[in-house]
Amino acid sequence: MLLYFFLVHILSDKPYYSESILFQPKNWNATYYRIPAIATLNDGKLITFTDARYLNKNDLPSRISIMQRISPDNGKSWSDPVIISGETRDYGDGDAAIVVDRKTGTVFALWNGGSKNGFASSTADDPLRLYFSRSYDNGNTWEKSHDITDQIYGAKCTTCPDDQYKRSQWQGCFITSGAALQARDGRIMAALVVRRPGSPGYNNFV
Repeated sequence: MLLYFFLVHILSDKPYYSESILFQPKNWNATYYRIPAIATLNDGKLITFTDARYLNKNDLPSRISIMQRISPDNGKSWSDPVIISGETRDYGDGDAAIVVDRKTGTVFALWNGGSKNGFASSTADDPLRLYFSRSYDNGNTWEKSHDITDQIYGAKCTTCPDDQYKRSQWQGCFITSGAALQARDGRIMAALVVRRPGSPGYNNFV
């Protein structure tokens, strides 16, 4: 599967489109690439993430890493790819969401993984894990990832109140890929897809 990015440029009042193939099957040791995300950094560069799916195109908990490329010139050229999710592992990391803090320029990456259970088979006792990492230098380096699962949901949740949502009983939680967002007051927000006991289908939370 090829991942294309179509960028709109403004030149003499006439928009034109350019096409870049950023991730191609078999390149950089991955069989497939899926689930792109893109954002503009505060210095004007473009940053993009995608899943490097090494063995097949299956979703988590497959062997997946999050790969990044950066463009310094509005998509005309791109940096070599780097893995931002840490060591590649059999129960991998994928489906990243990205948001850039408007004031500080900090880049946030949020993703799922690190469990033998995918979203559909996750349980409150053995949940699909949730992670985030930050870059303070426009994606050049990334801090070690933080596992925030026990702050969000599951039997080991340390901050879950005993309210009507009963987050300690949630069976599965998935940070949706693509874009998180920042509210006007600076808060970082991300959408979640949730499996709850006694609730048909899936629910959405922020």
